[in-house]
Amino acid sequence: MARYFHTSTTVSGPTAVQVNNYGNTDFLGLHATNNTASAYYIKLAWQSQPNQVLFPTAAASTAVPAITIEVPITGLNFHGNFPVTNQGSLYMWVASTAPDNTNTTLSAGGDVITVIYD
Repeated sequence: MARYFHTSTTVSGPTAVQVNNYGNTDFLGLHATNNTASAYYIKLAWQSQPNQVLFPTAAASTAVPAITIEVPITGLNFHGNFPVTNQGSLYMWVASTAPDNTNTTLSAGGDVITVIYD
C-alpha cells in the first residue's frame, strides 16, 4: 500500500527529513515542482536503526545519499515500475548541487515535494 510524505523546500541549510519512522522502506516515486530558473536535487538515503541520523552539511558532507534525483525546471513526476528497497528508515534532503559531498543551499524555496513510499 503506497503512502505519501509531503513537504516543501526552504532556503535554510540542507536538513535530512525523516520520511517514515519504521523498518525497511520501499521508495516508489515522487512528485516535485520547480518554480526557479535552475534544477535542484532531491537526495534520498536509508538509515538503519543502530546508526546515527543523517546530517548533511553544505560542504564536505559525510551524509552520502543512496539516490540523487534531479528536479528540472519543468518539475518532476516520477513513478518507478519496481520499488527501490533498502534497510531502515528513509530520509531525504534537498540541495542545489548534485555531487555526494556537497549540499549547497537552494536560492529559493516554496516548491512542493511528495515522496511515494511503502
